[in-house]
Parts: sequence; structure tokens; C-alpha cells
Amino acid sequence: MTRLAFILALLFTAPWEQADTVDVKDRGRVDLTPFNCQDITRSSVISRVCYDAADRRMLVQRHAVYFQYCDLPKDKVDALLNAPSMGRYFATNIAPPGENAPYGCPTPRNG
Repeated sequence: MTRLAFILALLFTAPWEQADTVDVKDRGRVDLTPFNCQDITRSSVISRVCYDAADRRMLVQRHAVYFQYCDLPKDKVDALLNAPSMGRYFATNIAPPGENAPYGCPTPRNG
């Protein structure tokens, strides 16, 4: 009985860790360890932004789906996070419609 109480005590006092990987559209699982993530509550389009400053990669969760953007300068991320309308800034400056999105990542090669 003492062992059970000890195990339960350990279980309930252990810190809960968030998932350290997410599924990213067209990329598969991405490890969040190098990313600094922020939950967004003031946007109807964007719900989370994760940025890896060393690799200049950003993950954006839009409508429950994560998307990746590459070679993105930190000042663009800061501008997104501080924009009056995050969705409008995002659509205009980071991921405009069309094939020539300035921060699109190269398509991963299979094999």
C-alpha cells in the first residue's frame, strides 16, 4: 500500500509536459524543442506561432493546421505578433496567395 501511495504521489507531482512535436502540413512531424512558441488569443485566423531563431523557421497554426515558413527574419515575426490584424499582416507579408510566397519552404525530397 505504501508503494502505491508513493507512485501516486510521484504521478501527481510530476510536471505535465506539452507535446514536443507537431504535425506540419506537407512536412510531417516537427520537433518543437528549438522553437519558442506563443499561443495567440487575439486572432481569429492564427492560434499559435512558433519561431526557431537559429534556423529562421516559423510554424503557424491556422485553423488547427500547422504550416512552416522558412528563412523568415525575426523582425517579420515581431511585426506579425504586434500587428493590429495578425491575419491581414500574415496574408500580405508572409504568405500571400500564389506560387511566389517569399517565405515558402523548399519541398522535401522523398528518398
